[in-house]
Amino acid sequence: MATPRTKNERAEADDVLYREFRRLAEKWEEETSGYAFRSRAVQHVEHQQIVDMGERVIPWMLDDFAAGQGDWFYALRLLTGANPIKEEERGYVPKMRAVWLKWGRQHGWLD
Repeated sequence: MATPRTKNERAEADDVLYREFRRLAEKWEEETSGYAFRSRAVQHVEHQQIVDMGERVIPWMLDDFAAGQGDWFYALRLLTGANPIKEEERGYVPKMRAVWLKWGRQHGWLD
């Protein structure tokens, strides 16, 4: 697919990418929700395809966190190279989400 040039083309491309992100995220969650180990879940094909979408999906992952949803911790680490979670915060998902949201605002990924 060629790089979108106009504002409308970019918006349409973003919309297509967003719908694909949502489709893959829903399938990934559905197929891995019963996994005892999240390390196995992040190896799932849908998770890999989402990560392959690149940085453009970071705001949508953070939006999921803002809504109290999503398990994007590993994907965000891969995509950003950051790990703002302190050792004492690990395992406490609401706190981990809040830390990533703060990081996202500080680094311009969220308004």
